[in-house]
Amino acid sequence: MPVARIPFWRLRAHGVVEEAVRGGTRRRLVGRDWTLPEAVHERVRGLLEPLGFDLGRPVSVREPEGEDALEFSQDSREEYAGPMKSIGVLLVIGAVVTAGCASAPTGPSVMVLPGSGKSMEQFQTEDARCRQSAAGELAREKGGQVPVQMRYDMAYMQCMYAQGNQIPMGRPGYSSPAGSAPATTTTISPRPAPPAGTPPPPPASPSR
Repeated sequence: MPVARIPFWRLRAHGVVEEAVRGGTRRRLVGRDWTLPEAVHERVRGLLEPLGFDLGRPVSVREPEGEDALEFSQDSREEYAGPMKSIGVLLVIGAVVTAGCASAPTGPSVMVLPGSGKSMEQFQTEDARCRQSAAGELAREKGGQVPVQMRYDMAYMQCMYAQGNQIPMGRPGYSSPAGSAPATTTTISPRPAPPAGTPPPPPASPSR
């Protein structure tokens, strides 16, 4: 870290007055550190660069008490680059985390209909429960080559069907291409039990 204490008379010999280095004030700034104003960089270049200063980076100035001089100092390149390297590492880590979060499904891409006789409030409760269950399934098991969204949808549909809701078959949740005929859709729902007292159907007659 280069450090140089330069008296006022030497600064003036190079056409630099101490007021310009202080930022335009004549009042002494004893005990304070400030950054060398860019307006005087060129005028002090011949004084500081031979001493190891790099005027492309910030230079600190201090006015020692009881002396007609100014003290110039500058952090080494490694110390100056250290924080920037840390910021770069944090940005890379943040980008990786963001990419990982973006690949996780935020919800199902399939359609599920309420079961017969269910209120909307009950259906919404089961929907929230099955979304949570599907997310937990993804966290527990690796899917290999199966897309994450497809695994999520399958776990979600299995959960909702087990709750007695209806699952449209075909390609639920996807719209047909423009100009093509819409795909027919059937709905799977639990088969209702026959009413009490209904006699069983007659046995099939033997084939001749």
